[in-house]
Amino acid sequence: MRRQVYPAYQQLYFGAFLAAIAGGLDAYTYLEHGGVFAGLQTGNLILLGVNLSQGHFAKVGYYLIALLAFGLGTIFIRHVQHAFKQNYGRRAYFVLGYEFVLMVLVAMISSNAPDVLTVILLAITAAAQLQEFRTYKAHRLHL
Repeated sequence: MRRQVYPAYQQLYFGAFLAAIAGGLDAYTYLEHGGVFAGLQTGNLILLGVNLSQGHFAKVGYYLIALLAFGLGTIFIRHVQHAFKQNYGRRAYFVLGYEFVLMVLVAMISSNAPDVLTVILLAITAAAQLQEFRTYKAHRLHL
């Protein structure tokens, strides 16, 4: 019996890796860059509401910036998806490369850059990942 071979971006380990990255980005930005999430925008909406209700208006702008960056990242990836409409595999690798470049950039600048810039770049990264892999179809890894 011949086993079907699936592309790497449809393997179970790939989905697990994407989930780990998303969680890591959120933990990193929340703990190290001002208590805001890069990818968990519902968390940012909740924190925005809490800060508004408590009168902490200075923090509100920070959550709005993360939300806006995420939205702009989503718009960019939608354009990429349209450009690569007929070639999902190539598009998936392009988006992964795009995410990788953004994360390397963050690694290079985050110790000297303002927290808000780090959050913007990582929110754009998280938007790309969520938009491109939101209908992810994982296949079991055959050993």
